[in-house]
Amino acid sequence: PDGTPVELTHGDPSLLGDGIDAVSALAHLRGLALHRGGAPSVVRGGTDLLPRAFADRLRGRIRLQAPVVQVTHDAGGASVAYLDRGSNQTVRADYVVCAVPLPLLARMEIAPPPEPERMRAIRETPQTSVTRIFLQFRRRFWEDERLCGYAETDTPIQMVNPASEGQAGECAILETYLAGPRARAAAQLPPGERVRFALEHLERVFPGAAAHFEVGTSKDWDADPWARGAYPWWRPGQLLEFVPEAARAVGRVHFAGEHTTARPGWMEGALRSGLRAAREVNEAAGTGHLSSLPAPPGADRR
Repeated sequence: PDGTPVELTHGDPSLLGDGIDAVSALAHLRGLALHRGGAPSVVRGGTDLLPRAFADRLRGRIRLQAPVVQVTHDAGGASVAYLDRGSNQTVRADYVVCAVPLPLLARMEIAPPPEPERMRAIRETPQTSVTRIFLQFRRRFWEDERLCGYAETDTPIQMVNPASEGQAGECAILETYLAGPRARAAAQLPPGERVRFALEHLERVFPGAAAHFEVGTSKDWDADPWARGAYPWWRPGQLLEFVPEAARAVGRVHFAGEHTTARPGWMEGALRSGLRAAREVNEAAGTGHLSSLPAPPGADRR
């Protein structure tokens, strides 16, 4: 309001893609609008309870470490070809819901293939590089100074979050969250060097960190073979062109995943996409079995 320039190279704007100078301004505005107000949803007892609940219901039907290599579809149904411990396997179904991240989807064969506009959106939507480094401490020493453990910094570690917030026990974990070029630079370090790098810079943010440090670990999302990136971002002009294509079905193949929603990178987006894909399949099959599923507030309709 007073004409003072606002610094946008740190904090949340720096966590999407390669930073504020590279990302679509419309994508940033959409993110700000969608995340204004309201407390985040929490799974009491831990987030892993959610996939475990699905796993219990689907016991014996889940195939792990089984990459899909091809999806084919025709008027009578669809088939998924995958590798199971090096052996070629195929499963046939009426419909397929594909929730594969875009970098992996770009390598997967779909026959007949999507239209060129859809393939372009799949292949050219970039993914945000993210490196997360977790540091465990003997106690919550930052609380001695009445600090909460959150920090937005202009250092190479970017963001700091209290990863064990709300958990019982004396020990605690602080997470450093790096995105874009800083994430890629940190990922070049050996795992042990990454931890030392994060601890060195964290000492500048929360003095005393080194004295209370116990152990650390890290996660490079670009190197994850099942993701190849953390979440999508869009360059100027790509949002309006690519996003409408992301959730469009191709024959009997329907698409889900956070990248098909207005909430990329969030579990809420993934859950919304699952409900939307289930309704699409239900409507295509004309059975009405899923008609009782509630539509989430502001659900994507494509």
